Amino acid sequence: MNLKEWLSLHEDQDEMRGMFCRMDAKMKYIHERGYYVTNFSPDKIDVDASNVDFQELGVMAKDDYQNLMDHNIYTMAFLAIASYSHCIDFLRPAFLSEQFDQFVPFLPPEDVRYYRGVIQEKRYFYLTDYIRVASQQQQQEQLQNTEGGNSTTHQRSYTKSTAVGRMYQENENNLTSAAYINIVVLTVFVISSTLLLLLG
Repeated sequence: MNLKEWLSLHEDQDEMRGMFCRMDAKMKYIHERGYYVTNFSPDKIDVDASNVDFQELGVMAKDDYQNLMDHNIYTMAFLAIASYSHCIDFLRPAFLSEQFDQFVPFLPPEDVRYYRGVIQEKRYFYLTDYIRVASQQQQQEQLQNTEGGNSTTHQRSYTKSTAVGRMYQENENNLTSAAYINIVVLTVFVISSTLLLLLG
């Protein structure tokens, strides 16, 4: 059966997520062998309970392989979001990029950061890599909570060395910067208010 037929029979979000993970893994496998997917039309993708076959492939040009991989990853993310939101026949990339937040309620909560990264921030990495790194980070946090956080330095540095890990680190840095700015502004406000009271 092709993906279009499969989607008409499966609307459960967990089942769809499993299918998109299998598709992502197969796409990564194809990329590793020097090929890329030339057609993501749902009727050109054969699927069953355990396998995915993209019907139309091309050979990667050595001087353009990164662009081809990035384009495949973007198109796969676009296809997934269109499928989750049941608008596969009329969703357009420009609209999705501009109105991404409107599609968030349709997406698996644990994957929203991934899809935002690909669609809006042009961070191209595989969904399966994202899930693996997110799982590692969750395990790190659980370990830190139970053991005081002294045994995860090596793993933390590993996750920061990947594209997904760097995304997490940048988000942590942004939160730290925002917190610092808020503390500075609050301190200035308190001092100013105190001086005004004393002088008044």
